[in-house]
Amino acid sequence: MSLTSLINSGIAIVRASSGEPEKTLIVLGAARGGTSMVAGLLYRMGVFMGTRMDKVVYEDVELSGAIESGDFNAVARMIRERNDKYGLWGWKRPAVVDHIGQLHGSLRNPHYIAVFRDIAAIAVRNRISVNSELLSNMKQSLNHFLRIVNFIETVDAPAMVISYEKALLNGESLVTSLAEFAGIPAEKIPGGAAQLATEFIKTNIPEYLDATRSNRIMGRVSAIQTDLIQGWALQRGRNDAVSVRLIVNGRAVATVDADLYQEDLKTRGVHPNGHCGFEFRLPPERGLKEGDQVRIRVRGDVKDLQGTPARFKG
Repeated sequence: MSLTSLINSGIAIVRASSGEPEKTLIVLGAARGGTSMVAGLLYRMGVFMGTRMDKVVYEDVELSGAIESGDFNAVARMIRERNDKYGLWGWKRPAVVDHIGQLHGSLRNPHYIAVFRDIAAIAVRNRISVNSELLSNMKQSLNHFLRIVNFIETVDAPAMVISYEKALLNGESLVTSLAEFAGIPAEKIPGGAAQLATEFIKTNIPEYLDATRSNRIMGRVSAIQTDLIQGWALQRGRNDAVSVRLIVNGRAVATVDADLYQEDLKTRGVHPNGHCGFEFRLPPERGLKEGDQVRIRVRGDVKDLQGTPARFKG
């Protein structure tokens, strides 16, 4: 036996892939446990991972929302649509373990990819991001992982397990193993396994850290006119209005509170009371001119709201 064969890559096949080209890849794991890395790799290898997908955490917002709201008629429709359009598609959502038993029979040739991470690392990340209690969060992760193990043990379907920590050290092996399990030819991996691993498998990515923090700023600019700028903004974890600043050509020109009622944001559960809209009304002498650069930021934050910076087109 060679020493190479004794190396622990942290990747193991529980039940081999069926080899059929049509399959559904389901990424299982805990919140902040490495599922975004695996889902992101699949996406970059050409696997359809959802409509309205969040390309920071690689979650199918539409499908996840239907499942977690209990609208299984919509879920069945979405699964049929994906099956009709894609021979190979995938879905990732840490909370899927709560529903996977019910979904399993509806999925076409499901292949399960379970990601496991050090529970202390998960708990510390959750304490930083969402201010959770360390020890109780470790217990939650243990229970979550146990449910995944029990599911994989009892379900009759192809499955693989991945150690997040080991995967970080063996990126090329992870990419190759995922491709083989999914049935993706090596030549279809952009730049090859080694390059994709180098480009994508990273820790402490700023966009991910921002997307998963409990006090994250969210918002969007919906309209930019000569004398009127509208949108919405909020800070997760706060019900009161945030202050929004209008910056034109690098100079702050106005500040308002984002407290206007937005019924759709309340209905969708984005904001608890819906009072998070804003508008800037500019007098004629201060109206926007062709080519003006417009930025909108929540006061005290360093990032622009979605939709800005933008050049005004009169």
